[in-house]
Amino acid sequence: MTDGTRIELVRLSVVTAARAVLVVVVGGAALLVGGSAASADGPRWLWLGATVLVAAAVVASRSLVERLADRVAYGRDGDPYSALSSFVQRISDTVAVEDVLPRVAQTVTQATHSSAGEVRLWLPDGAELREAWPTLPERSRSAMVDVPLQRRGEQVGVLAIAPDTAELNANTRALLDRLAGTAGLALANVRLAYDLRHRIADSRELAARLERSRQRLLDAAAGETERFAQEVDRRVLSRLGTVGESLEGVSHGDPAGLETAVVEATAALESLRDIAAGIFPPTLAENGLRVALETFALRYDGRVHVAVRGRADRGPASRETAAYFCSSQVVVDCVGVQGGEVRVDIEQSEDLLRVELASDASPTAATIELLRDRVEATGGELVRRTGDASGHGQRLTLVWEGMVP
Repeated sequence: MTDGTRIELVRLSVVTAARAVLVVVVGGAALLVGGSAASADGPRWLWLGATVLVAAAVVASRSLVERLADRVAYGRDGDPYSALSSFVQRISDTVAVEDVLPRVAQTVTQATHSSAGEVRLWLPDGAELREAWPTLPERSRSAMVDVPLQRRGEQVGVLAIAPDTAELNANTRALLDRLAGTAGLALANVRLAYDLRHRIADSRELAARLERSRQRLLDAAAGETERFAQEVDRRVLSRLGTVGESLEGVSHGDPAGLETAVVEATAALESLRDIAAGIFPPTLAENGLRVALETFALRYDGRVHVAVRGRADRGPASRETAAYFCSSQVVVDCVGVQGGEVRVDIEQSEDLLRVELASDASPTAATIELLRDRVEATGGELVRRTGDASGHGQRLTLVWEGMVP
């Protein structure tokens, strides 16, 4: 006789015996009252009332008798199906998310009368939650019997028990399968809660990164503005001051001051054009990224090499502008400051812009951060690789893909 058959026989016997005792007790009391009434020539409806009383008592005591039978048949934990069903109801209302897995492991262990139980839940982000009750040493896990946890046709984890016997009987296996189905429903909310937490954390991190990026761009803009003001003051306003002094001399009868004023005014105008070209060169809008970078490279005596792959069809202006400023920033850092060389390879079409910057010097961390901010602000990506095995030099790839709406 299997354990399942024995349990059902015990339960049926308890239910039958309890109902029989109840009928005898209530029926005897009814007969006693009815007999007394009959001996005193009482009305016959008392017999009918006694019959109804017996029937009502049997119906009313049904749940009590079945709970008693479950307690005798299954032990103090009662019916495992009812226990787990009530547990699912409780966790949907009151149990904290972190407590669900330990409670499931404990409930399944007690319901199957096993020595230990374990729950493993796979989260949407690839992580795994694992809880055992009671706590198991690692070497004991090999003896456990696993049942997959399913939710809407998808396996979301594993429910395992450590049976007391070497082999799991058919009844316990069927019970474990049913419990796994109920537990899968209970753990669905856990996966959802952890997934929402993960998404909220990602959203907060993204918002924080965007705020930091925005602040760095504002700081960079302020720095560029200050540098521009200093350049204008040094290269333009100083010359215009000389022009004013020369014209003042002309007004006092010094004709040579006029020639000096013309030379200084012309130099100030050229300097102003050069500064403006460094901020946004007109050739970038007129002739595109390649020509703008080649023109910019002329300042560095052959230490900047610009090459184009393919047809170099022009794409969105926002991408070309971002690529130009990022490339020029790397050139200023690696060539102008550190004295190295830079090679710029451009691949461009309507829906793709890829710029590779290879340098024998390494851009500073501030430059890398500024490049990443500007590229990501325009929907691109910055890929950074070390130039050689010693860590010297850098290869930076700026990539923009997809059509701009």
